[in-house]
Amino acid sequence: DYVFKNFYNKSFEFIVFNESSGDMKQCLTKLKQTNSSIQAILMGTRRADGNYFKTMPAFAPTDGDWPEFMRINPILDWDY
Repeated sequence: DYVFKNFYNKSFEFIVFNESSGDMKQCLTKLKQTNSSIQAILMGTRRADGNYFKTMPAFAPTDGDWPEFMRINPILDWDY
């Protein structure tokens, strides 16, 4: 956040989802509704998180029934 604010004059918005905020899809829907200019989101997904992610590229659009974002997956190849 510091780097983006001071060097790019931008800021991050962090969304934490839990039992009281709804699931990830609900949170991303709310984010898109309240901040329609956001086009991409950083994900914390790794390939080891499930079969769906084994072939996930570093940049991938959200699936058709999700709010439209470009998913950026910087830690896909990290391991435990």
